[in-house]
Amino acid sequence: MRAKPEAFLGSIESAFRNSQGAAIAKTTLYVRCSPVGVPPKGVRVKQEKHYGCESERGWYGAPFLIQAMKRQARVLKRSDFDESEVVRRAVR
Repeated sequence: MRAKPEAFLGSIESAFRNSQGAAIAKTTLYVRCSPVGVPPKGVRVKQEKHYGCESERGWYGAPFLIQAMKRQARVLKRSDFDESEVVRRAVR
């Protein structure tokens, strides 16, 4: 997908330890975008497996995303996976 940036929504800082135990500081920047080019439905999207999850293309509302992010952080025991605050900011 190609997108046009429209507004900076903010950032979230978090920290975690990698599999070797090293402390990692992470800052994620968020930008609201509008789609410019969306692949046709028949186009296959590469599915990446990461932390036992699979990539998925779809559209979901804010309440679903907030709960999914919280669940993902809880299941994976990584607070940096809970990025629900940025969803809250975007819908305000």
